[in-house]
Amino acid sequence: GRATRGKVVVIDPRQGITGAKADEWIPITPGTDAALALGMANVIIRSNLVDSDFIHNYAFGFEDFSDSTGKTRKGFKSFVLENYDPVRVEQITGVPSTTIARLAGEFATNGPAVAILPGKGGLLNGSFGGVYAAMAVHILNALVGSIEKKGGVMTQRYYAPVAWDDLPRDPVANKGRKSARVDGAGTQFPLARHAYQAVADNILAGYPLEALFLYDANPVFETPGGSRFIDAFEKIPFIVSFSSFIDETASYADLLLPEPTFLERWQDDAIEGLGHPGVGLRQPVIDPIHATMNTPDFFIKVAKAMGGPVSEAFPWESYEEVLKFRLSEIGADWEMLKELGVWLQPGYRFARRGSKTWVEDVIGRDRQNAPRDGYFDFYSRELFAALGDMKKDDLLAVGISQSGDAANLPHYEPISENDTDYHLMLNIVTLMSLGPVSAAANMPTLQEISGMTVGETWGSWLEMNPETAHELGLHDKDMVWIESPYGKVKTKLRYVAGLRPDVVNLPYNQGHKAIGRWAKDRGVNGLDLLNPMTEPLSGLAAFTNTFVKVYRA
Repeated sequence: GRATRGKVVVIDPRQGITGAKADEWIPITPGTDAALALGMANVIIRSNLVDSDFIHNYAFGFEDFSDSTGKTRKGFKSFVLENYDPVRVEQITGVPSTTIARLAGEFATNGPAVAILPGKGGLLNGSFGGVYAAMAVHILNALVGSIEKKGGVMTQRYYAPVAWDDLPRDPVANKGRKSARVDGAGTQFPLARHAYQAVADNILAGYPLEALFLYDANPVFETPGGSRFIDAFEKIPFIVSFSSFIDETASYADLLLPEPTFLERWQDDAIEGLGHPGVGLRQPVIDPIHATMNTPDFFIKVAKAMGGPVSEAFPWESYEEVLKFRLSEIGADWEMLKELGVWLQPGYRFARRGSKTWVEDVIGRDRQNAPRDGYFDFYSRELFAALGDMKKDDLLAVGISQSGDAANLPHYEPISENDTDYHLMLNIVTLMSLGPVSAAANMPTLQEISGMTVGETWGSWLEMNPETAHELGLHDKDMVWIESPYGKVKTKLRYVAGLRPDVVNLPYNQGHKAIGRWAKDRGVNGLDLLNPMTEPLSGLAAFTNTFVKVYRA
């Protein structure tokens, strides 16, 4: 037999390399991760497999409770038991109820176990209810007590940079800061830190913007409905682009200020995924090939030229000086840091439940309006602070189908109903080779290996289950049209057995109209087919919300 080790289960519409190497692959309908997680939670609760110490002493909202006004609120337990029976979840996800029950039992009885959020390029899980889906998946860890323990979730620790000094009084800046943000983060999208998707729509709706600075951003290519940004740019008098390449967005700028590549500039980079604190120091390894300037250095020079309080806020002469200042108290000598290029504080230090670290850095780190009391929220007090008791019609207006207590609990937000003409769900997949960054498509080596699993390189292809292709009268390597209510593109069809029959995959980061000779005019951009919807809480793009039809070209 094999050596004793953990079991890996991959839940994804597409098997991919990770799914092929896993112990088990579960083909799920895209965008239904929340329903599956809550179906598993239903089984864990009914089977009394929860971590009772965590639930009773370090959690809020698991059971029904009375709020400060005496009103009874529905807790997570009763909500899940009433709404997410595995039989119903099977109808939503396409995963058999027996499989759901088995996975739940294995997860709860083979600890330590950990449920990892689906990434989809870092956009939660890319679905319309992405925030609720992320809550649902993470709650599986809470149910079995797999938070801050060996083999479970460990909250990332970060290095502590020196705090910025208080800014000088600046009446002009203070006036500007009183305005609502152009992306609606924190207001239109209550949980968002950034809501790039909404920038174009808000400008087109009349948000007054005199100038737009774009730093290493290519929304014309990288967002669903990217043409909205082209229309929005027509309303902005002055656009500046800081980019290493003349990409699709930079092409519309009034002023191009070339950014050095990552091999030519200074930059700090917090190291994620280690658990313990760490920071990398990127520094030039070659002299700049062209007349470029690191964007932070540009702003330092502009600030000094402006004089007054703006100049006072930038006492440094270069960005290298800024980095030296910010990293001066991490416990590393600057010259040694430059020589090594990295600083780490190794060691996995799990926070004890109820400790100060648990309260402030684990449970309370990202809370804005919810109390930092050390209780894990099964019922989100952060959402309640943002949504309150909004009426159903008001919630529907912002894209949330549930009302009452359900709006503050993790739940499944249904994807759009598919038109009878558009019966295949489109799944935009990010390849390990080309990744989510536009510039990767302009690297010949990455183009050369982009589709090695299907024998395709230097272009696009559509992945389809052979059974589905047979039903549609299509054959491997046929040229096909992919059509949605929002667009139409032509590419090559490739058979992929490791794929749900009702889903088609289109790899991302081809179809560029600019950025460089290795990327331009190769393949198609699948984002042109997507419904340009925005996840209502995070402000992120909803990537799994579009159905298509496929036919021979």
